[in-house]
Amino acid sequence: MRPQLESLESRTVPSAATLQLVQNPGSSPVFRFTPEGSTTEVEIQPFDVQFTGNLAVALGDFTGDGIEDVAVAPESGGGSHVRVFDGQTGKSVQEFMVFSPLFTGGVSLAAGDLNGDVVVDLIVGAGPGGGPHVRGYDVVSGEILFDSFVFAPEFTGGVSLAVADINGDEFCEIIVGAGPGGGPHVRVLDAQTGASLREFFSFAQEFTGGVNLAAGVGLTMQDSFLAVGAKTGGGPHVRGFNLETGEAIFSFMADDPGQRNGVRLIIADNLNGPALLVENSSGWNQYSSMGALLGSAIGSENGALPLSFADNTRWDWLEGTRWFVPIGDMKSIFFSSQGITLPAADQTLWQITECNQGVFSGFCEVIISSTGFQPLGFSFNGHVTANGVWQMRFLPLAGNETSPEITTIGWGQMRYINNQWAVEMQMISPGGSGFLTHWAYMLEYRDGFNPPNPAQVPDLGDYRSEEFRWLKGTTWEISYKNLLTKEETQDTLVIEDFTNGYFWGNSTGPESYFFLGSVTPEGRVLWANFRNSGEIEELLGRILLPQEKSQMSFRPTQGSPVAAHAELIS
Repeated sequence: MRPQLESLESRTVPSAATLQLVQNPGSSPVFRFTPEGSTTEVEIQPFDVQFTGNLAVALGDFTGDGIEDVAVAPESGGGSHVRVFDGQTGKSVQEFMVFSPLFTGGVSLAAGDLNGDVVVDLIVGAGPGGGPHVRGYDVVSGEILFDSFVFAPEFTGGVSLAVADINGDEFCEIIVGAGPGGGPHVRVLDAQTGASLREFFSFAQEFTGGVNLAAGVGLTMQDSFLAVGAKTGGGPHVRGFNLETGEAIFSFMADDPGQRNGVRLIIADNLNGPALLVENSSGWNQYSSMGALLGSAIGSENGALPLSFADNTRWDWLEGTRWFVPIGDMKSIFFSSQGITLPAADQTLWQITECNQGVFSGFCEVIISSTGFQPLGFSFNGHVTANGVWQMRFLPLAGNETSPEITTIGWGQMRYINNQWAVEMQMISPGGSGFLTHWAYMLEYRDGFNPPNPAQVPDLGDYRSEEFRWLKGTTWEISYKNLLTKEETQDTLVIEDFTNGYFWGNSTGPESYFFLGSVTPEGRVLWANFRNSGEIEELLGRILLPQEKSQMSFRPTQGSPVAAHAELIS
């Protein structure tokens, strides 16, 4: 849950979606929702009017369209019915019952990428009265990704949840705390194996009232922390722990030490990184990631707790910036159903003219030097989420006759490398008889209108993908799954070559087809193949390590219903 966005004046880029939870005592909770690009507020009642309990809420881009969605479920006084609403339209996109319909203890919710496919998954834990049962879901397909009892199965106090990428590898760990009746026991779990990576008691072991959790991870991994507070029946003591080391980093009383209502905890993103919202008897206050009181939380009066899909003021500094590719011999690859036809040295320049609450627009120039093409001009628009995930759309400028049909979707992530921000970006552009695929780090330049000469920029390995050169010559088994029809097909792939972060080859099945992918140093993969009569199929995912047991998981992009998973066999 995050602070509410204020109304924005008219501008050339659309406003971001906003969401406010209104939950007055004794009444059914509702959401007040303004879809992205709209000024019209709609009201959503997620459950029957007879439901007057508290709601568990988790925000995340569950549908993979680059816009955060909202998942809700009864936190108390209800069952384990989960509903997911689209962050762009406000419409219900998925709902399911997590545990037995007879269970009425409610659930806790959290969101994070569990399997490395670059799409947010939903994690659900049983509430008080239930066992310590936690499940993780791919929301679109309904596939269960994690299913485990995280404490002794006979414990019936339920669990609280938080999710965070502790070590910066972009795979989230699941953090669990014991519910009422259990001690202040906290465990950090590997989402792939369920193994306990770290565990500790957050308060004195004799306290058995259960704990609430909230986890925040700074973009440069300097602010990663876990906040722990007591549930109802406990005092207002809040403690913070470093998620990487388990070291205690702050401790404070959020209210009169004599009160025993416990505290609720929420992480909110602000300009300087994650902040902690703590509810006490008088309302919500905001604290820094080091436990310093920052003041009252904005807009939490009158029974309303504001949420936001895009509290991205931390990226407003992007407005007016210019960006370039820092590697002189970085290659873009031109490819078609006949294979690789044109490796091309290039330079791409961006100018971001507007950025407000993460929604941006601007212009770019693409120079493909080895072909003799004149520079191609494009406009672009898109958004960057609070945690630095990019999605942008490029359109040709008027007069760009060399490629009038090009419309390109780019996918990226903000990175803090060598003491500066970089945009890790991947894209595939249709044009002519084939496609141009491109990946690079974009670095900011500030010397007027003249970008640095890439040949004079230090050639740092951080800006390349040489650590994935081992892909050349490998063989993979791949399974494709249509998320709509549930149809599955298998094939075998042979990666024939690798250069500058690109790899390509052919399948060896009865219907041989060409494929190509780009991989960044962090292991993000933008994958394309020609399985269907020369038409390109584009997927986005990650390489899962270690190398000897490597896998690749992909999710669909641009409306495709196909997901895929590949495993290294030789």
